[in-house]
Amino acid sequence: MVVFRLSLFVVLLVSNVFACYPHENLMVCWDMQEGKDARVKDSSGKGQDGSMNGAVGWAPGTSPRAVTQFATYSGSATFANTGPTMITFPGTADVDVRNVDTSKFAFTGVTPMIIVITIQPTVLEAVDNRELVACAASGVGGWQFWHDNTGLFGIRVITVAAPTFTYRLADTNPHRAMLARNSLGHTYLFIDGEFKEVMSVASSVLAVTAALKVGGDDGGLGIFTGKANRLAIYNFDFLDAYIKAFAKNEYRYWQGMNEPMDQEEK
Repeated sequence: MVVFRLSLFVVLLVSNVFACYPHENLMVCWDMQEGKDARVKDSSGKGQDGSMNGAVGWAPGTSPRAVTQFATYSGSATFANTGPTMITFPGTADVDVRNVDTSKFAFTGVTPMIIVITIQPTVLEAVDNRELVACAASGVGGWQFWHDNTGLFGIRVITVAAPTFTYRLADTNPHRAMLARNSLGHTYLFIDGEFKEVMSVASSVLAVTAALKVGGDDGGLGIFTGKANRLAIYNFDFLDAYIKAFAKNEYRYWQGMNEPMDQEEK
């Protein structure tokens, strides 16, 4: 009975206090639920507020359908809870959500990083690779997490490589996309909490001082068109089994599920 009460207390505390799935190494949390004005609050407590630049705007979120958890992806049955609002990106230059220039998100060398964002892309565009989240300067350094008009995802280490996952997600539903890279260069893609693919990206990220951005085009790729919200970035190293449990729990958290969570062991 004591264990049950403690678990219930923790679930209630998490649900009421944190906008992002809580972890001691959470670096930034842009929920993007303000619905007005140009400030995007960082609720991680790290003071990394964002600002909306150019023709980005507020739009209603999409209510989630019945959730089919962690079964084989069907193309429509499983997708993310966006919340009441999202930010729209029209696919034009100098349009993004950003913080001030900093080296904090450069993840220099093989520093581990976990980037999670909810996206609802416009598909079948002429533009190929489109920047989702980045801390980069073209020809200088940094990284990009991108998605293209055919549904592929990839990570680009600026000046070094732009490896592409083979998994495709080509629909207009909102989805929770996670890119996770550990210090060994093992780089994982998760969609809606499900593991999709892993590849080796051992290239070291070159140091850069640049703004963390959602949208925009600072690394030489195309510009994202669609809607996005709920960015969370974490910085900690992990093993294979741990990150798979973390991804499931993070997705469940966004869906508001207060069920027992998978065990996370580093």
